[in-house]
Amino acid sequence: MSSLRAQVCSSLLIAAMAGFGSEASAQHGPAGGGFWFGADGAYGRMARTNCASCESAGIGFGSIRLGGRISSRMLLGAEVGIAGGSSELPSPALAVLLGTVSLYPLAASGAHLRLGFGALGRGTYWNVDGMALVALMAGAGYDVRVSSGMSVVPSVSWIVGPGEYSTNVLRAGVGITFH
Repeated sequence: MSSLRAQVCSSLLIAAMAGFGSEASAQHGPAGGGFWFGADGAYGRMARTNCASCESAGIGFGSIRLGGRISSRMLLGAEVGIAGGSSELPSPALAVLLGTVSLYPLAASGAHLRLGFGALGRGTYWNVDGMALVALMAGAGYDVRVSSGMSVVPSVSWIVGPGEYSTNVLRAGVGITFH
């Protein structure tokens, strides 16, 4: 499972270097206004970290996000997501509820880091039914402003549920956000 962590870390590092250093493509940070909402679709891999014989599975992931703008460099929000779609997993295989913060290190750029804390619950997966776990999320994205009230947001994130039956989800996707 260390290779999954290495892939996640290198993906986040590449996204950070590509987005945060490009002030020339100024997107003016998070759009104006106080309230925002969005949705995204992603593809990812889900794996159980403490099971050497358990294979990871490809999953589809969808989420709905909403929140408010705190400053020109910070958004607070909530995310509700569901994952599944693999023939090896029940549907849904995973439900996620997170409180999130998006940080824009350069106010003139659409590049941001996303951090989240919450819970995840699994369906029947690796002989564990209905397990609710603490969830931590880290990711990076870039707001591509399409109009004054809408952005397309490509992103990558990693969600981990630590503990005895820990779960890792690495996802990459595209969302749309309305400001």
